[in-house]
Amino acid sequence: MSFITKLFKDGSWAFKMIPKNHTAEITGSKGRLIPVIINYNKFYTSNGSGEGALGFIIDLTEIKSADKTIKRMSAEYEALKDQLAGKK
Repeated sequence: MSFITKLFKDGSWAFKMIPKNHTAEITGSKGRLIPVIINYNKFYTSNGSGEGALGFIIDLTEIKSADKTIKRMSAEYEALKDQLAGKK
C-alpha cells in the first residue's frame, strides 16, 4: 500500500496525523522511492467543523541530487586545498 493510499485510509481524511511540511518517501509507479514534502491547509466552517483541505506534494528528487553534488564538490575542494597546502 502506498503512502498516499494510507493517507486516505477507508476513504476518510487523515491529515490530522501528518504535520505541516512533512517530509516522506512515496513509491513511484515503477517502484522507485521518491522523496517528497507534503504541505496542506485545512478549511473550517464558521462553527469550527472541518470543511475541506488543500494539499500539495512536492518532489524533492532534484533538490536531494543537487545537495549530494554540493557535498561531493565541497569534499573534493577541501581535499584539493589540503593537497596544495602540503597536507595529505
